[in-house]
Amino acid sequence: MLLGKKPAKLMKRIGHLLAILHQYVELIVVPVDQLDATVDAYLAKVAANAPITLRAAKKAVREFQRVAPHIDAEGIQKMVLTCFASDDYQEGKRAFAEKRSPVFKGK
Repeated sequence: MLLGKKPAKLMKRIGHLLAILHQYVELIVVPVDQLDATVDAYLAKVAANAPITLRAAKKAVREFQRVAPHIDAEGIQKMVLTCFASDDYQEGKRAFAEKRSPVFKGK
């Protein structure tokens, strides 16, 4: 199944989120005196993303842990398209154009 331009961009965004999640592993090797600050910074990065996109990323991660052909590709695609139809997506584009941080509402 091929994705269009917008879903492909969202998949790139999900990849970015996965990279952030990868930083979780780095928390394990942080000196104890830096743990709180490191965890706070990590959680702030995750929390700054659109809730709809976070749900889609979590669903994609769970699905890709399955063995093909049991992956719910249609479900993932539906969530990706929902992201692109969301108010949060429009807010993200506006915020990027205006060089400001987005204010996501989960809609």
